Amino acid sequence: ARTRVARQAMAAFLSGVWPAWLIEAGTFTPTDGGLVTAGDDKGAAIVYLDGPDGRVGRLIVDPDTHLVRRLIQPPQPATGGQAAVQEVVFTFSDFRAVGGVQLPHTIVRRVGPMQATWTITSWEVNPTFRATDFAPVRR
Repeated sequence: ARTRVARQAMAAFLSGVWPAWLIEAGTFTPTDGGLVTAGDDKGAAIVYLDGPDGRVGRLIVDPDTHLVRRLIQPPQPATGGQAAVQEVVFTFSDFRAVGGVQLPHTIVRRVGPMQATWTITSWEVNPTFRATDFAPVRR
C-alpha cells in the first residue's frame, strides 16, 4: 500500500511539472478524454493518465498554453483518510520560464475541505548531483 501511495503521489506531482516524463518513462499511459464541455475549464483537453496501480487521474490541459491546469485523482481506497473516499485535486498555476521550460510556482492540493498550498520560490533545472548525495545517512 505504501508503494502504491508513493507512486500515486509522485505521479500527481509530476503530472503538473513534467507530464512528458511520466509518459516517456513507459510506466504511465495517456488516453484522450475529449474536451471539457462546461464550466471554467470549458474547451480544455482531458487526458486520462493510467499507471502501474491503475488510474492516476484525469489531467485538465489548458487549450492555449498546453500546460496542465489540474490533476483530478479518483478516491484511493488503499490510502486511508479522506483520499480514500474523496477526489484529490492538484491545481498547478503561476507558470514561469525556468531554464527554457514552463514550471508551476504554485501547487494546491485539495481533498474535500482540506487544502495545502505549496509556493515554489525557485527551481533548478538539470542540477549537478554527486553519487554521495544519494548515499544512506550513517548514524
